[in-house]
Amino acid sequence: MNLRTGILVAGFSCFYAGMALAENHQQTFSVELGASRLIYPLNGKNAAIRVNNKQDYPVLVRSKVLMKSGQKELAPFITTPPLFRLDSHQSSVVTVTRTDGKYPADRESLNWLCVTAVPPDKDAEWAKNAGEKNIVNNVQVVLENCIKLLVRLDSLSSNPADIAEKVEWKAEGKNLHAHNPTPYYMNISGVRLNGEKLTLKDSYIAPYSDMDMPFSSALKTGGKVQWTVIGDYGEEREINSGVN
Repeated sequence: MNLRTGILVAGFSCFYAGMALAENHQQTFSVELGASRLIYPLNGKNAAIRVNNKQDYPVLVRSKVLMKSGQKELAPFITTPPLFRLDSHQSSVVTVTRTDGKYPADRESLNWLCVTAVPPDKDAEWAKNAGEKNIVNNVQVVLENCIKLLVRLDSLSSNPADIAEKVEWKAEGKNLHAHNPTPYYMNISGVRLNGEKLTLKDSYIAPYSDMDMPFSSALKTGGKVQWTVIGDYGEEREINSGVN
């Protein structure tokens, strides 16, 4: 899951003879999603996810599906409803429907579902309630919540966490090389080699793909890899593997 932050600053000033007192109000606009990833059957009609507003104030919820994380290109999906109000401590459902696009017939594909809580325009009300003697600076922190949307073939019925032992680990100089020979994305939350925590380039290894992780010294065969894979339901499973 990725969280991206934007800050909206609205300043209001009311002056009177003498010194003005400044008050700072900060509100965080975000929603919580009902899952850490969404599995979309390649030939299915749609997939749905629950959206929860745990704040004490309403938000506008906006959603979209992107081709890649951190980019603006839209994937061939629509979200319904694309924009709606969600009152405090309430929940609703966003439905994702594929509209087009060609996807491989031999592996999973990865897109990103991004949901943003948009602040309603309440600045004037906050300024009015602040009183004549105050300078009110409203800082609105907007969080965009992005999770993996995995487009999965109907023939792929396994949970990736159940076949994660198939990932192969190999020593290559000062790099630990991981190869994923499966048609699934292997989502990883951490890797340790002989007890040393390694830096991950990505949080996953794509199907039939590789990932290198730098190590502090030259590697030899016979090492032990302790790594954690994340399953379809957000569950974590720790696996011990040998280095070839």
